[in-house]
Amino acid sequence: MTVASTPESLVSEGLAQLALEAALGPSPYEMVADVLGDLGIRFDPDEAQAVHEAELDLYAAVTDAAFMIYEDGLPEADVATFLQTWGLESQDRSARTVRFIADPSARAYVPAYPEGRRLCGAFAARAPGNFSRLLTEQLTTADLLG
Repeated sequence: MTVASTPESLVSEGLAQLALEAALGPSPYEMVADVLGDLGIRFDPDEAQAVHEAELDLYAAVTDAAFMIYEDGLPEADVATFLQTWGLESQDRSARTVRFIADPSARAYVPAYPEGRRLCGAFAARAPGNFSRLLTEQLTTADLLG
């Protein structure tokens, strides 16, 4: 596995995490429900929003799991159990997550998702036009913090 672990990864993953709301507004699942409803498919936008928000919160467990492997030296089986308990991952999913985390090329990439969302979200909320800047300028993590 080869992963491009660069500071830009933090910005690009954060931007990707924010894209749905940026494209469809603060209640993106309402639009999804409308489209699927036209196709005769039942879709609960409130439930989808709740699942999405919970999933974002649960992803912090993956960052914790990376610390457990790299900083604490815990066995991968213990980390997989942690992900099943605190990340609500299935046994199969936790095994895949641990394989990803344990790959040295992914080491710095793991926090790109939750931390990228946090930094890019705060930056975008700070001033009108900042989300557009995320799309059009080559911003660094220092720019997001400033």
